[in-house]
Amino acid sequence: MDTKNKKHYLFIGVSTVVIVFLIGMIILINMVHTPYSKHQQQGQSLRNELLSSNKMQYDHYFYPYYGEKTYYIMKVKQDGKKKLVAFDEKKKLVGSYEGNYMSDARIKEKVKKEHHEVKAVHICYEDDKFMYYAKYQNKNHLYYYFYSLEGDFVKSYNL
Repeated sequence: MDTKNKKHYLFIGVSTVVIVFLIGMIILINMVHTPYSKHQQQGQSLRNELLSSNKMQYDHYFYPYYGEKTYYIMKVKQDGKKKLVAFDEKKKLVGSYEGNYMSDARIKEKVKKEHHEVKAVHICYEDDKFMYYAKYQNKNHLYYYFYSLEGDFVKSYNL
């Protein structure tokens, strides 16, 4: 076989590998990214619906909390006041809080100091009140830590 034919077969082989790789990437994107994007859009639609039906302004925090029940937690502005609000799955307002509370960063530091370093803390609605929660996972356990909005330890779960 001469050099020209070898180059031709090499080109066809490399082209085939590249095409198979691109097809695999397209399939992977459709399996992973599309459902994730759809879920994000559904959350934004729900958030906007809750805000407009309750005449509230979004204040840069929306978090669906999946505890024993599902609650949608938001920071909002209403009548010139900043509030935390919680809605249940039926889109009914179940809790509202006006007042000062500790920052996420300070709660993260408390969790790190008292338990483990965590990546994020979130506001949840648990036992009919707002609180922070953080989770930490190692090979053997999953830990949930709950703190009041003022930064006091409330409870923890070890699963």
